[in-house]
Amino acid sequence: MRNAMEKALHLNIVDRNPTIGAVIKGKEKERKTKFIDSSEIPVFLKTAYLYGYTYWLFFSFMIDTGMRKGEVAALQWSDINFKEKTLKITKTLDFQADSDEELFGDPKTFRSKRTITLTKNTINQLKEHLKWKIQISKI
Repeated sequence: MRNAMEKALHLNIVDRNPTIGAVIKGKEKERKTKFIDSSEIPVFLKTAYLYGYTYWLFFSFMIDTGMRKGEVAALQWSDINFKEKTLKITKTLDFQADSDEELFGDPKTFRSKRTITLTKNTINQLKEHLKWKIQISKI
């Protein structure tokens, strides 16, 4: 609110900023989002692996790319360009969809549709995963 009033003052819409000196009373809300320190990532990934390879791969991919969980879950092999080492994010998976038709949707914002460059490590993980998928499909 203060910034909006400062802008209005600058544009001569108001004579003074009434928010100056205002005090917000009440308890400060506790932040619900908690982050892990980067030094804890190896332990986190090791623990994820204990639950299964796919959990490790999923979280490792999120950490390496910065993608949201719905974006990673919606990925298809056609989204990945191994030669250019890029990945196109064009959709997201809705984990709380009411029907199969609502399962996939547009990413969170307009700018969320994007192409990102993948690290060599991520490309190698994807190649290994593809080999693994081919092996288990032959069984």
